[in-house]
Amino acid sequence: MDAPRRPARAEVVGSLLRPPLLSQSIDAFYERGHSAVLTEEREKDRTALRELEDAAIRDVVRRQIDIGLDVVTDGEFRRWMFMNSFYDAVSGVRTGKSVTFRNDRGEGVELAVHEIVAPLEKVDSPAAREAAFMVEATGGYPFKVTFPAPSIFLHPFTTVAGAYGSVEEFAEAAIEIERQLVREAVEAGGIYLQFDFPLYPYLVDPTWVERFKARGHPVADLVDAAIAADTAVLEGIPDGVTVALHICRGNFRSSWMG
Repeated sequence: MDAPRRPARAEVVGSLLRPPLLSQSIDAFYERGHSAVLTEEREKDRTALRELEDAAIRDVVRRQIDIGLDVVTDGEFRRWMFMNSFYDAVSGVRTGKSVTFRNDRGEGVELAVHEIVAPLEKVDSPAAREAAFMVEATGGYPFKVTFPAPSIFLHPFTTVAGAYGSVEEFAEAAIEIERQLVREAVEAGGIYLQFDFPLYPYLVDPTWVERFKARGHPVADLVDAAIAADTAVLEGIPDGVTVALHICRGNFRSSWMG
């Protein structure tokens, strides 16, 4: 096995295709359309699903190391979707209405979005558990832990009524919680952090720019707020921890932005 290169020059962004049995088991375990953990799901016995996740992660880690990737990932096999390192860690969130995203061919896909229905409370730290498992599964090989980029919390279409007075107030609370989650992941052994899906691609997409303007959100103001949010979560991260930002171009094959 060759030593990983520094800085890394070959790595997986985050998610990998799940083995069929794991995919079927996840679909059976979670509520249909799950994107934020429901109270009932927290109370379910996850033993069988966790065993499948463990085995699938060990296999995919070994394969990534064998082909020479410099940083490996658990494939985000423990998550319904990539953002659940945050949303599975808090209460006060539910899966809300669907938003239609369209590509330049006019094709559409619906994506359920989060609604904030009560002030956020930190109730778990799933990324820390992921990191602790990866320390053992990789045998000390570099691995990444992913979180949603804090700037996405500032999306003007986020529903916060009844929980916060504004999206900005919600984002401030979410960033403070995410800073705790990041710290706990680092303490558990994560030394490579990747922040996914920042707000910036929306700010260069003509369709979304017009939507934001129609709601009274100038793009220049959103850019400044997004940079401040993504910078804030980095405060206190120790030296020696690598930080990356993934500029996501779409939620499915880079096609579904507008």
